[in-house]
Amino acid sequence: MRRVVADGVNPESTWAEVAAELYSDSPALQMHGSACSTFLGLCSEGFVIGVPAGNYECSLRDKNFGLEAVRLLREEPSLVFDQDALWRHVLGGRVVRHNAQMDVVCTLFRADLIKLDDEE
Repeated sequence: MRRVVADGVNPESTWAEVAAELYSDSPALQMHGSACSTFLGLCSEGFVIGVPAGNYECSLRDKNFGLEAVRLLREEPSLVFDQDALWRHVLGGRVVRHNAQMDVVCTLFRADLIKLDDEE
């Protein structure tokens, strides 16, 4: 993530590079769509500090999951320590396992890379 901010690299390219490094033995994990779409969705709306809002290709569903999770974390930051509870709130109480969307949101939130208000 810091590469996007420091080097001005496109978030889509950065995701691909970092995923390739982290999951060099697993191409399936490198292409993990839900996590990537959540990240790019947050970037597209300007929610990630240092990344300009833009038109980054992502799943609308995962983008909306990420945006709702950020909204909830802004109201109740302690949810960052319980991803399953955060996910249940995102889904309105339904019990379904998240597909790495909350990993992305919570990691960015804990790293202080999520905008907590309308200012940068």
